[in-house]
Amino acid sequence: MGNTHFIYILELLPEYQTEEHWSDHTNDIISLHFNYLKKLRDEKIVLLAGKTDYDIDHKENRGIVILAVENEDSAKEIMKNDPAVANNIMKAALHPFSLALYI
Repeated sequence: MGNTHFIYILELLPEYQTEEHWSDHTNDIISLHFNYLKKLRDEKIVLLAGKTDYDIDHKENRGIVILAVENEDSAKEIMKNDPAVANNIMKAALHPFSLALYI
């Protein structure tokens, strides 16, 4: 596990904030997104990933990913290569994160 923590916050792009704009292709990308994060979790890079529990069209819908990496460049690469971000379904913002409590 890296010794620096970052969080990236995900938000659906406006065109994906209603179910009518989702397709099988969109669902496939979201599946790739989930599996990407799951693989990084197995590698102990992703400490936590999840999303708010609102309906898809709720304005406060967000996802978060907490990373343990060596540096900010590594965190940026992970975020940029997230299939949901790379395929323009979600936008993401990276922030340094101070992990205070952890199981």
